[in-house]
Amino acid sequence: MSKKIKVLAMLMGLIMALSLVGCGGSSETSAAGEVKVGDEAPEFYANLTNGKSFTLSENKGKVVLINFWATWCGPCVEELPAIEKLQKEYGDKIEIVTVNYGEDKKTVDEFLKDKNYTFKVAYDENMDICNTYPSDGIPYLVVVDKEGKVHETMMGSAGPDEQYKRVLRSLTEAFEK
Repeated sequence: MSKKIKVLAMLMGLIMALSLVGCGGSSETSAAGEVKVGDEAPEFYANLTNGKSFTLSENKGKVVLINFWATWCGPCVEELPAIEKLQKEYGDKIEIVTVNYGEDKKTVDEFLKDKNYTFKVAYDENMDICNTYPSDGIPYLVVVDKEGKVHETMMGSAGPDEQYKRVLRSLTEAFEK
């Protein structure tokens, strides 16, 4: 095997390994700080790509969907159209904020440039929000009810159509609570 092929194989292995890592990264962190159904949703503040800011506590009284994603995460990118559909159909009734997983602003902005998404996108370059909501991977969604309690968490994606149905069911339950 040539040196180039070995290096390429090592790089592909590294990329695949990195794609499996999510917010919280280690099971020790996730177990210690895991956000559980019924818990008070941890407060966070975020700078958004649209130049505005988002604070969870300012949205108490609303159902909030928090979606953690990254541009390099195929399932994350695949489910973003479902998040956009929810925003267009229910954005006047619920609050949706997506949190980018640790990427720099330039990467996030370039990715969003051609997408025309209308949901809020938060920068999280230093992983502050991801560490507040640790998980074993992404995509990771947290539904917060009107009282500010965690209604449901969802790990992974079922594809855009099925994910839309799953999230809509959870949002509807939280809204009717």
